[in-house]
Amino acid sequence: MRFILIFISTIFATMIYTQNVDNIKQQILSIQSQPDIYYFGLAEGRQRKETDQKALQELMSKIFVVVSSELTTSTIDGEEVDNDEKLEKVMGVYTYGRLPDVEQFSYKKGPVFHIFRYIKKEDYQKIFENKKIEICGFLREAKENLKLNQLGKSFRNYYRAAVAIEALQEACVTFENKIYTSEIIFDEINSIAGQIKIDLVSNIYEYETCYIVLDFSFNDKPINDLNIEYYDLHDFIPQKTNSNLVQLELYGKEYENMGKLSLKIDLKEDMYNSYNEQTKILSRLFECEELEEYREISLKRKKVKKIKTKRRINPDLNIEFANDANCPILPEFASNLNILFSMLDNEFLDNESIFSDEKIVKRIKQVIDCNHTKLLNYPQKVQINKTDTGWEARQFGMSVSCEGFPTRNETVVIDFDDTGKIYNFGYTINPALHELFESQGTAAGDWDYRQIAIKFLENYKTSYTTKNIEDVETLYSDDAIIITGKVVKRTKLDKEISTDFSDKEIIYFKKTKQEHIASQKEVFKANKFVWLQFDSFNINVAPIDSVYGVSMKQNYYSSTYKDEGYLFLLIDFRGEYPLIHVRNWQPGEWDLSKQMKLENFRFY
Repeated sequence: MRFILIFISTIFATMIYTQNVDNIKQQILSIQSQPDIYYFGLAEGRQRKETDQKALQELMSKIFVVVSSELTTSTIDGEEVDNDEKLEKVMGVYTYGRLPDVEQFSYKKGPVFHIFRYIKKEDYQKIFENKKIEICGFLREAKENLKLNQLGKSFRNYYRAAVAIEALQEACVTFENKIYTSEIIFDEINSIAGQIKIDLVSNIYEYETCYIVLDFSFNDKPINDLNIEYYDLHDFIPQKTNSNLVQLELYGKEYENMGKLSLKIDLKEDMYNSYNEQTKILSRLFECEELEEYREISLKRKKVKKIKTKRRINPDLNIEFANDANCPILPEFASNLNILFSMLDNEFLDNESIFSDEKIVKRIKQVIDCNHTKLLNYPQKVQINKTDTGWEARQFGMSVSCEGFPTRNETVVIDFDDTGKIYNFGYTINPALHELFESQGTAAGDWDYRQIAIKFLENYKTSYTTKNIEDVETLYSDDAIIITGKVVKRTKLDKEISTDFSDKEIIYFKKTKQEHIASQKEVFKANKFVWLQFDSFNINVAPIDSVYGVSMKQNYYSSTYKDEGYLFLLIDFRGEYPLIHVRNWQPGEWDLSKQMKLENFRFY
């Protein structure tokens, strides 16, 4: 009987699916029968993303048949480029971008996807207007990044703005009362790059390894983000840093007497491009606009500077602790810290007595397994701060490497209790952002809560990057709403919280906490690495005490998927532990008016 019921249910579900497919086909035929009203494109294929891009390409080619007369012949590097080539580039910008005003019908028949893209002819100009909004978003972020000396992020956003401008009919855009063209942006990038100063901090050779430390500055201030490629006598090797100091390690006898180091400052985010298909393809289309900044560093022998003994709490650590908080158990912590760094260097955990509990032991094991994190070999100054639950030592310079992902210099925060035992380890937000939020919080008188919010987000980042599903699960309230898309559906979050979005604005998907955790488990299993990077960051106070809205630009990298967008978290600090009530992920959304913010919620 049970088998019969299952069989009947299967037949019923199949009938409903077939009916839905037939309905979609009828709608597609209806639009195709009205070519005077619609532009459209249809494609079939076994890969959904590629099939969608083919449908978009067909649609955009029809649009540009109409507007191609407005595209004038351009000259690049002294060579004429006809409209056909220009058209190919422009189509590429839209085909591999996101087009929110282009509607879609899709269904799957067997292993084949059928995707239909369409837009009313009277609405096609919206595509160009949305592209202008996106370009202004790139320019806005480039300038914000530059203020914080986040040059890698600034270069990326400037470059993407320049490429996208080529897709506009007028090939320019107005932002903050200034007209921008690709040429103006390229000049701006080159001007910034030319002002980067590079100093040799140390250069030693021991145990058949050459250790080189470089200091990068811009406008006499430390650079907080940069991507470079250095030449190891065989090839250019990518390296990323979130601080001004970069440590390079070259293994082999051939480097014993190396007299100079050649490096290239990444002005197009080539390393980043390999993690973003859209930008990677567009870079090929616009490869005539080469942006290169090569430097040669003279390598004289220079020993690693040692911090004076009296300034070192532990003689084995080349670290000076700024103990303005007057932490009384710093010697005990420094001793445990030395043991921790030794275990990270050897990638073997053989002394668990320095930790407060099993939770931090598990995290350190996953740090070793997933991220191969080691202390960088240069003098460091680390800030000791009092926190709500103990003490923290902030901004250790560490080397992080994951299989299949470029090596990078990151900063780490380590928490310890009143006995000096370590109870947490986290990858930090950018140091420049932390400094900014501390000054804002001190001025507003709520630094205590902002500090908790920052530490919560650093724990959020570390939980994902160490692929610790148990940690991720504890971050969310049981009734948390996880949204992938543009807006949140009106729902009962809490008696005191609701949203102001209408039903018409509900566009993407909503998940429960349980669905998100189940999905994340599969993501962790399928990927060799997962890494989160926060580019921009805002913390806003809600009308309800101890509730905060945190929005940030997030780049997500993994071995099978990569994306960028805006992440919004509604965090409640009223309980014993902070909890996320709402997590909203908006991939590639550059329109500020469409980004979820704290003001989209009403509090009672």
